[in-house]
Amino acid sequence: MNRLWQWLGSQGKCALAGALAGTIVGFIFELLQFFQSTPRFGASILLRIGVLLSLAAWLAVILFLGAIAEQGEWAVVVPSLVTSLITGLLTVFIDNQLWEPAVSVFTGIIIGFLVGKLLCRACLLLFWANAIAMGAFAITQALLLVGNAQRMRR
Repeated sequence: MNRLWQWLGSQGKCALAGALAGTIVGFIFELLQFFQSTPRFGASILLRIGVLLSLAAWLAVILFLGAIAEQGEWAVVVPSLVTSLITGLLTVFIDNQLWEPAVSVFTGIIIGFLVGKLLCRACLLLFWANAIAMGAFAITQALLLVGNAQRMRR
């Protein structure tokens, strides 16, 4: 298991945050499944469970990445909230359909890793799209300023 976490740590903080959130949600939901007498939870209860477990996992992710891994608390607050919510809800809904408590933690790790990786890629794409747009805007403004300066000389 230690090698798994070392590998996840090398994949980036988004993937690590997702896997950590998935592990926490999967473990707590595994306990709920183990002690639950009915075979499945209803959708409205699953939504509440997923949100509550996601918020608990989010706090753990902030503590781990912000304080222990020294990433800076504010750098991980919003991205880890989104990652934790999506991971938690997907983990709870998928584990409810599988209803196999023994694999809930591993399901959470896999879902969290994939969600974190996808959101990280989306964030990078948005960053570069914004950077290109800002660069094009700056070039346009510079050309307008040059044009205005030439007109003022005449």
